[in-house]
Amino acid sequence: MKPLFHSHKLSAALVALSLSTGQTALAASAFSSDATLTYTIQSIANLSNPGDLSGLEILGYFEQADASSYAATTGDGAITADNPTIGPVAVGTSFSRTFAVSGNASDGTATSSHLGLFRLDFNNLGSDSYAIELALDFELNASAGGQTADTDIFLDFYRTDSSDGSSTGFAFVNASVFGLQNATMADSSGPLLFNLGANASAGLHADVWINGNLQASPVPLPAAVWLFATGLLAFSGARKRKTAD
Repeated sequence: MKPLFHSHKLSAALVALSLSTGQTALAASAFSSDATLTYTIQSIANLSNPGDLSGLEILGYFEQADASSYAATTGDGAITADNPTIGPVAVGTSFSRTFAVSGNASDGTATSSHLGLFRLDFNNLGSDSYAIELALDFELNASAGGQTADTDIFLDFYRTDSSDGSSTGFAFVNASVFGLQNATMADSSGPLLFNLGANASAGLHADVWINGNLQASPVPLPAAVWLFATGLLAFSGARKRKTAD
């Protein structure tokens, strides 16, 4: 009877496996975060000349603030943050933009922090007075997976006509492989009322920070894999000697 395994073939297979894997298995880590902000103008009234909106300018704007952002990587770590500037553009009843950042690595690290600037401004170009009702709706999504990864989103929005520049509202979500791996928040500022006198300006601005951190490196294959292979080799040799006897 032929032995089930030939020792020289098994030895060659073990050598090939060792060379191909280096006795390690690849790992991977990734994160992805995005924030979608939508400004909706719920009503506009000219208090001086009802129905005439010709003297009111409404502008929407988005920018990824690269001067305030950074990304650092090692190995094959990579960060993607490609969010082109939009505006200023004339706005009718709404203005919406999504700000997204992601990262990944299979043998390396990546750390990043990016700032997105959202702006909606009202400019009264004449002597009439206006009453404007506005709402800001937002959805924040964060996910992290793999060996080591976490990401968070921080949103802060504020009125430009506030005397002290204080925050009107804020929101925060976090995702981590060591906790909640997928986090989502959807909410609204609720109605905000702006009153513009002659030649006045006002607006609602929002700053969104997206932060991410990840690390991945090859990990050793379980020792049981190599013990099993060694056992097969020994078993094959024993059967060969027994057959020869």
